Amino acid sequence: MGPAGGLELPDSALAFKMQGFTLVANYDARTRQVRDLLLVGQHEDSLMGRASLQSNAANYLVLPVFQTGSANRLLGLRIVPTKPTK
Repeated sequence: MGPAGGLELPDSALAFKMQGFTLVANYDARTRQVRDLLLVGQHEDSLMGRASLQSNAANYLVLPVFQTGSANRLLGLRIVPTKPTK
């Protein structure tokens, strides 16, 4: 949460292409700490397998992200850490 109690948004984002994936990292430019990742793609099972993600992982959540205006079209998977990084 931000200082006024609202949602604190990442202030910077970078996109990477690597090993056939498009990955967007949202991060705090001041601390350079990554807040979350977006793995872009339309097939959830394929993305999970190719990226070696686990839906029951203890240190991150995997959340589907849908395209604006179309709740049936997957944009990708958002990966959010559940434990702070050191």
